Amino acid sequence: MDVGKWAFDNKKLVYFLIVVLLVGGLYSAYDMSKLEDPEIKVKMAMVVATRPGASAHEMEMEVTEPLEKNIRTIGEVNNVCSWSYNDLTILQVEMKTTVPENEIEQCWDMLRRKVSDAGAGLPEGTSVKVQDDFGLVYGMFYALTGDGTDERKLSDYARLIQRELTNIEDVGRVTIYGEREECINIEMLPERMATLGVSPAEVLTTLQGQNGIYYTGYYDNGPKRVRVTVNDKFRKVEQIRNMIIQGHEDDQLRLGDIAKVGNDYVTPVRNSMAYNGEPSLGIAVAAASGTDIVKVGKQVERRLEELKAEHFPAGVEYHRVFYQPERVTDALATFFINLIESVVIVVAILMLVMGFKSGVIIGTSLIVTVIGSFLLLGMMDGSMQRVSLAAFILAMGMLVDNAIVIIDGILIDLKRGKPRMEAMTSIGKRTAMPLLGATLIAILAFLPVFLSPDTAGVYVRDLFIVLAVSLLLSWILALVHVPLMANGWLKADAPGKKEESLYNGRVYGWLRAALNFGLRHRVSSVLIAVALVLLSAYGYRFMRHGFFPDMVYDQLYMEYKLPEGTNSTQVASELEEIRVYLKSRPEIRNVTTAIGGTPARYNLVRSIATPSLSYGELIIDFESPDALVENMDEIQRELLKRYPDAYVKLKQYNIMYKKYPIEALFTGPDPAVLHALADSARMIMEQTPEVCLVTTDWEPSMPLLTIDYDQSSARRSGLSRQDISTSVLTAAGGIPVGNFYDGIHKNTIYLKCTGEDGEKMDNLENVPLFSMMPNISSVLDEEALLKIKSGTADRSDLIESVMQTTPLKQIGKGISMEWEDPIVPRYNGQRAQTVMCSPSPGIETEKARATIAERIEQIKLPEGYQLQWKGEKDASTQTMHYLFKNVPLGIVLMIAILIMLFKDYKESFLEYFRSKMADDDNFRNWNVAYKHFEKYCGGSCAFDDLTLDYCQGFLTYMLSLITHNDYKMMTSTANNNLNKLKCVLGQAYKERRIKENIAPRLKHAKEASTRHEFLTLDEVKKLADTPCEKPVIRTAALFSCLTGLRISDIIRLQWENIIKGADGGWCMHIVTKKTRTEAVLPLSDEALALCGERSTGQVFKGLTQALLPFYLKDRIESAGITKHITFHKGNIIKFISS
Repeated sequence: MDVGKWAFDNKKLVYFLIVVLLVGGLYSAYDMSKLEDPEIKVKMAMVVATRPGASAHEMEMEVTEPLEKNIRTIGEVNNVCSWSYNDLTILQVEMKTTVPENEIEQCWDMLRRKVSDAGAGLPEGTSVKVQDDFGLVYGMFYALTGDGTDERKLSDYARLIQRELTNIEDVGRVTIYGEREECINIEMLPERMATLGVSPAEVLTTLQGQNGIYYTGYYDNGPKRVRVTVNDKFRKVEQIRNMIIQGHEDDQLRLGDIAKVGNDYVTPVRNSMAYNGEPSLGIAVAAASGTDIVKVGKQVERRLEELKAEHFPAGVEYHRVFYQPERVTDALATFFINLIESVVIVVAILMLVMGFKSGVIIGTSLIVTVIGSFLLLGMMDGSMQRVSLAAFILAMGMLVDNAIVIIDGILIDLKRGKPRMEAMTSIGKRTAMPLLGATLIAILAFLPVFLSPDTAGVYVRDLFIVLAVSLLLSWILALVHVPLMANGWLKADAPGKKEESLYNGRVYGWLRAALNFGLRHRVSSVLIAVALVLLSAYGYRFMRHGFFPDMVYDQLYMEYKLPEGTNSTQVASELEEIRVYLKSRPEIRNVTTAIGGTPARYNLVRSIATPSLSYGELIIDFESPDALVENMDEIQRELLKRYPDAYVKLKQYNIMYKKYPIEALFTGPDPAVLHALADSARMIMEQTPEVCLVTTDWEPSMPLLTIDYDQSSARRSGLSRQDISTSVLTAAGGIPVGNFYDGIHKNTIYLKCTGEDGEKMDNLENVPLFSMMPNISSVLDEEALLKIKSGTADRSDLIESVMQTTPLKQIGKGISMEWEDPIVPRYNGQRAQTVMCSPSPGIETEKARATIAERIEQIKLPEGYQLQWKGEKDASTQTMHYLFKNVPLGIVLMIAILIMLFKDYKESFLEYFRSKMADDDNFRNWNVAYKHFEKYCGGSCAFDDLTLDYCQGFLTYMLSLITHNDYKMMTSTANNNLNKLKCVLGQAYKERRIKENIAPRLKHAKEASTRHEFLTLDEVKKLADTPCEKPVIRTAALFSCLTGLRISDIIRLQWENIIKGADGGWCMHIVTKKTRTEAVLPLSDEALALCGERSTGQVFKGLTQALLPFYLKDRIESAGITKHITFHKGNIIKFISS
């Protein structure tokens, strides 16, 4: 199909579609989802299990291992990392990166079922929770501060914001970080309790179940059914304080008489937050999937402003910690600036090389392609983010290739003198399929990226989609839109320009010279190409390598970790010192502090820390990205110097959101052996200057206080092991005995035992022990029974004996100090220990890893132990595996396209024409006709191109050509060349190469009558007397005058053709080339003399057709002859005698 001709026949439709592309593209660009990063799902979940009182090793064996076994039966699980702590275990479940995103929710459902199945066999008191929203990205993160506002009020404002923002349609989720848990502390005072005869067990019995919910039923009141309840729940703290202690109803002893009752916050603080040193709450806002983050951000900001004006008092402010809409807006602005710059650069270069109008046409096509691509991407539910925008910039140079080929072909055809409409459409018809093939090959180069199933492949998948859509659209527009614009803008040059002059420019000269050199020195050219490839491979070693580059932000975050067991108050204190130091630096604007963990995944490209009381982080805002890069290393060195015992790491945002760039993972059964292996690796890392920030995930041992009690003494006192643990808990952290709601605020009620001064007990041996069950043995012993019978023991004595307390030191053998592992890491069901580090500043990650890898891999591993490299190495290797796995498919498809293209064009009509050329004395005439047709079709002509108009255009083309003597080609010559084409077309039809025999329908040009000029005898004599630079030209010309032979017959004349005649004179026995007739012609003595001395072979040696244009014309002019003497085919000169 002739696409160009169709475009001109449907011009209005084409322009309508162009308008649709422009308008629809602009609307799609406005309405399309805008994000900072592609919307991908982090294929990771966390399983958190708690069992109060269990050690890390008990958690490992009794909780972690059963959970791991069940979870690892899920086929889609890639690995399970676990960390068993005291009272707690955390399992990080990572699915295979090849799991499709639309199946990930099914995987989480399966995970929950497996955890539930395993939960039935876990020890009593174990609580398990699955967190499968681990990868949710919150694009907006605020800090809410309240100068002079108490924590509860600030929390109320935060919850108000949460409710109001959640009501916005495009907001997916809102979470609050840093809220401290409120509680009611009941601190028992031992002296008062002893004085008033109250035991802890009585207080505990009084409180238990007091605030519970009990079913009381319904009461039928006639036709109505009314619910019944017992109103004895706590409504106010004062009610708790005024509770009558059970067993003391007669003396009306109340809880407030023997204990301090008041509001407080749970300690230790699990998480908290501050903005520039001011206590704050974090508010993380996630946009709904598929929405425009920029529009959602505007709605959120608008609602926050309304809430501030309507509800917040002076001093309550919200501050942006991370605001993705602003970054997306900046990225879009940068993209459009880059787009405009790219278009301007492309158009400017094309104007210089191809002319002003050509540059405008191609630039317009480029703009329509880019804008139209947005329409197609919008229809495919695409999004605007850093990868898709980068793809447009990457494709900018390729998007003009098709249009350049079409415009250049149109210009060439116009200069050749083709009819205007044919010039506009013929290039598209000739090159449509080759251009499509080239476009598809360019797209297929990115096919492995699209087919890569892992997370990194999904992240950059839009690269392929954008390139495919935009390049295919550029091909279509080049065929239908560019010719229409060219027809209106481009003017034809003077028709009939010499073919040779089209490619006589300096650049073409350089290209021809390079091509000729390569063809003359083929072996050298191949060797040079191979050497360049080898040189490139060698130079690859010296390039900076990285899995993904760091993001260009004016913000980074700092991870701060102290040894496990460190109280969060120390972490908060040291982070405050660091904040003060950072704020003293002029390049830093704001510092946000988070204690206990990562406040939220507010950015896809950041790592998430494991929650811990000994962990904290700072989010640091710099004045500019350049200031960040310039000062980051200096700050890192200073912090390492100030805090040598802590792990301090400044991290830039990077898609490789692993916690550590370099990780050496050892697995095996024995912790002691793992310690030794990890220590060996750690020492190697510490001695290597290419790496820094060396740490390990197996923490140093922590002190453990072990109470060794006498079971016999305890039993006599009516105390069990649980009673002792519960009693000690009252002195350590408090016993939770219920909940209390103050409005919407939930408070846990804790019963605590304090010292005489009301402060925390500093000596565990003084902790009073009490039994949860009455001490019946003390009532039923013989002495007690006698006292009751005799009346010497009253009721109070009986209660005291039942509810008595015993100091810990009376039944204990002592409290010893031991050491225990605070954490037990595991990897895929095996105990593990990981040694981590980072590359030193200025060193690539892989280069740093390779530096230590050789030595670490030489560490001798006992049987049953393994070493694996994790971190960036593992992620990069996995990604490259899936990427290059599909490279062969891309190459196969490219080769298939090339084979299809060459099948069409290797056996082209030009090849067929060449094969049918006469291989005899008439070869030269056939070759001349072939060369003209080859130039006419631009070196490419398929059988499908052979239409009547196309072949008839060959004649028009020839009649417009300027020959070597600056005259147009003669009509007869053009007709003869057309005859050669007709002959080949007829043969092609007989061989069924073409469906229609168009040869008979080709019309010759009408030959005008020509007035021939002849030389007079005097002019012949002048010509004979005029010297010639090539003597053979002079003698051959005179010989032609004397014999009347054509130049072709004189060139072919051999000495064996000159023979003796019957009359004894000399004659020529020849067969004329043109008429193919045999003749014997007499030869005069003058003519014979011109032949020279008789020899063999050619008579006029060295005479060729090529010499005539260069020498004969100059000789005629030198003789003073002004007539137009033609020498066509066999005739050099015609003359008549005077």
